[in-house]
Amino acid sequence: MPNQTSPAVPAQVSERLAEEFTGQLSAAAIDTIVHAAARDLEGQIVPEALDEMLHRLARFRLVRLVDATRGTQNRLPSSSGQPQTA
Repeated sequence: MPNQTSPAVPAQVSERLAEEFTGQLSAAAIDTIVHAAARDLEGQIVPEALDEMLHRLARFRLVRLVDATRGTQNRLPSSSGQPQTA
């Protein structure tokens, strides 16, 4: 699949995530993580899914970064319903 990532998609995702992570991470840090996630997704998914998948991947990485800086871990439910470490 050729590189079809529009520069507008990472910019839009960065903008939305910057609103969510205001006061936790700088806009520059968010932008760096979003662009790294966009590079990781290039050629891996259909272009129509890029916006949603980029948002999900970048948000996951941002949550992990915030948790690491706080020394906490998010708990995700396992298939058994019991919490597990992310």
